Amino acid sequence: MESPAFKGSRRSQEFLRFIVERALDGHADDLKERTLGVELFGRDPSYDTATDAIVRVTACDVRKRLNQFYAEIRLQFRIPG
Repeated sequence: MESPAFKGSRRSQEFLRFIVERALDGHADDLKERTLGVELFGRDPSYDTATDAIVRVTACDVRKRLNQFYAEIRLQFRIPG
């Protein structure tokens, strides 16, 4: 990702790429916290999602970075008045 919003976080880049690719492949229903923990972050299938918040923390970070990304884009498409 070339955006400054995502440049500093490889984890957020990988998370976003993973969920977008899954959704585009028709597997959006499989995007559950445990599935992401196991398939994306290499957690054991029996890991405790209540004590290991890696998926929730990363999702929150991605949301913040997407908000920043869209704010950057709006500036690029401003029509002079």
